[in-house]
Amino acid sequence: TGSTTLAKLAKGTAGQVLQMNSGASAPEWAASSGGVNTPYFRAGNNSTTLGSGSAGTYYKIPMHVERFDVGGCYNHTSGTVTLNGISTPSYSFAPNVAGKYMCGASIRVVGGSVDSTFFAIRIRKNTNEEIYNGIDQESGYYPMIQCHGVVEMNGTSDYIDAAYYVRNNWYEIYNNENTTYFYAYKLIE
Repeated sequence: TGSTTLAKLAKGTAGQVLQMNSGASAPEWAASSGGVNTPYFRAGNNSTTLGSGSAGTYYKIPMHVERFDVGGCYNHTSGTVTLNGISTPSYSFAPNVAGKYMCGASIRVVGGSVDSTFFAIRIRKNTNEEIYNGIDQESGYYPMIQCHGVVEMNGTSDYIDAAYYVRNNWYEIYNNENTTYFYAYKLIE
């Protein structure tokens, strides 16, 4: 209350937080701000490979190992399933809450020296490119690429997946869920 004597502050109500008043002269209870950032997930690949592929084609990455899936919106299987009333294609995230989602994906290429090739990763929304990153690889040992960004989804039919592309020669993805992974979480608005 602005005085220099100590005074007991009455307890607040459920959901309130303690903050300083606008004059920065005394503490007060106020409604908490923020929101919920669910649903969210993280999945990776630790044993499944794409198999042989063709240069110049995008392939969905089989992120079959769920580390977590709060809200049950990620399909870690190779077939289409219904999650929370939404038809969800293989290895895809179809949140049942509308909003903006931070998402990202990473891959590491298998092999010894990878010479003179271009490879890319993209996050697709409803099969269309949404976030993309590509690099020209002159030479290197197990090169890695990532992409991250924000995607807005409607909560009823939108979904995202991660796909991989090599322009010149086929290189398999490295099957380690710490280097080959896919994630998303709802941003608090």
